Amino acid sequence: SYTLADFGYTGGMATKQSSGSKFACTEPFALLTKQASQAIREQARNGGEECRLMNFANLWESQTFSNLINRIVDVPVEVARTKGGGVETEVQTRGAPSDRSSHSIEDAKETDENKWHYSSESEFTLLVLLSEVPSGEEDSALEVEIKRRDGSVHAIRFPPGTTGHAVLLQGGVLAHRMPPARFDAVTMVVKIEAAAGWGSDGGDTPPAGEGDMCEGCERGRDAPPGGA
Repeated sequence: SYTLADFGYTGGMATKQSSGSKFACTEPFALLTKQASQAIREQARNGGEECRLMNFANLWESQTFSNLINRIVDVPVEVARTKGGGVETEVQTRGAPSDRSSHSIEDAKETDENKWHYSSESEFTLLVLLSEVPSGEEDSALEVEIKRRDGSVHAIRFPPGTTGHAVLLQGGVLAHRMPPARFDAVTMVVKIEAAAGWGSDGGDTPPAGEGDMCEGCERGRDAPPGGA
């Protein structure tokens, strides 16, 4: 994974957030199985292009998932809670632009989908791609872009031919955006925040069937996913 220093943020600029984490972001890593991604995608279609799903809260609340994320970030973290105490996720369908050049760094039109922003509601952001990235089509790539301190852009590209890959970043500190792709890209956002003593009480046993959904939770038991 990358640190804030890798993007030019050092000293006080690297610790302006409350947790003091120096973590920046990961490369894409396998998180959900293709079947789980499809199930969430179908629920999103039934609920409209943008909906909030509570059905998969058990997955994000599980000890298996928390252990995975806590191997990546350098401070204890947990999923952010709603006012009602639940786990909130957002699923969005990003429309394919008619002109790929419209999302260039210099000329991009600032829209709700692709404008540069910080995550205001949580310190860390988990972006999960629920659609399959087309293979062999360079102009159909999907990227997460992060702005370095000097103004240059670091692009993280989801691997072609994959479904259910995720990128974790400290979105409360790093300006980032996800430009629209030229395919039906359905993404899910899970909000993560710093939490003292995450997992210290042992947590609950992951619900039955979770292992069939959380591919990365199985693959990542011995080492953090992604990174450079």
